Amino acid sequence: MRKLAILSIAFSAAIFKAQAQDSVYIHKDMGVSLGLTQGIAFHSQSYLFNKSKISLCCQTYTQGMYLRRYINNNIALETSIVYGAIENKMGKTTLLSLPLTAQYFFNHKKKLRPYIGAGIIYNQQKTTAAIVYGTDRPGTMQKTRNTNLQLSQGITYNISTKIEINESIHIVPKTLNNCSEIGMEIGIGFKIH
Repeated sequence: MRKLAILSIAFSAAIFKAQAQDSVYIHKDMGVSLGLTQGIAFHSQSYLFNKSKISLCCQTYTQGMYLRRYINNNIALETSIVYGAIENKMGKTTLLSLPLTAQYFFNHKKKLRPYIGAGIIYNQQKTTAAIVYGTDRPGTMQKTRNTNLQLSQGITYNISTKIEINESIHIVPKTLNNCSEIGMEIGIGFKIH
């Protein structure tokens, strides 16, 4: 977690330094980007927008792959597949998320492009019990699925016309087991069209 936060701060500082030296940078055809991400998600039992104290119940390290289609200089559609796993004394849980978001990019004439996004996310969770817990016996598997709203904000930095670096933070107000989720991802993308 600490390494990811330090990497995020260093990335943001480098981007803002580059932004100060940035020249006009316009893509005629924004095209399609395909990229890989590494991230972390924090799950909280208390409702995210409630004024009550947020209690952290778990964190998940994630890996993913995204596909972003630019509609024009300011609007893009993005879908991804994100996988994470947690293993503790209670058992093993695997998480699979499939978000689909529409993104609005600001500053389309620069290499540094902040954005906001909103969309839906499909979550699937599989848990295999390691110990007796409630009515579960060791080896018992439970599967939970749901679809929720996802809000995001991020920064894309175009290193060149073919390579982009992304940093994003997403919020899912209610996920599996009535948990809310806040996640952060860092990734690299390649223009494929």
